[in-house]
Amino acid sequence: MDPRDPLLVASEPGFGIATLGPTVLLVWRERPTLAGVHAVREVMTRLSGLHEDGIALLVVLERHAALPDAPVRDAMISAVRSVGHKLLAMVALHEHTGFAAAAVRSVVVGLAFVTRALPLSVAVTEIEACKRLSAELSRRGHPTTSGPLLSALRGLRASTPTSF
Repeated sequence: MDPRDPLLVASEPGFGIATLGPTVLLVWRERPTLAGVHAVREVMTRLSGLHEDGIALLVVLERHAALPDAPVRDAMISAVRSVGHKLLAMVALHEHTGFAAAAVRSVVVGLAFVTRALPLSVAVTEIEACKRLSAELSRRGHPTTSGPLLSALRGLRASTPTSF
């Protein structure tokens, strides 16, 4: 298998995880869960061991996904902190509007602040998210184009089931 090909790691009702090179792609279709956070932490840890110069994280919180509760937020903080020293970039894509959008942005920015996981970017479309992540990775010496990221993200979203 070509290491540049996306690898589907987990696809369960509510969330999906894939990797593409040094990037972890995470899709939340429903409210984030502790099981999902533990799964992505394991993937980030494993990937950071394979990519000595760092990893990236692209997180999607879909429109129907509710914000995580406090124990899940705490687990998210711990997961990002565990690889924070190797995190090159993080982009969060959310499809919420209005008050929900503001709430999502505050959780994402709070997570980045508490974990010191910077640079962080928040996007509202798949294309914008992939462009921002590829630009940041390229700026940090990891030339990346947005096309493969977008293809991998769309593939993950298509394969991630939901319970509703």
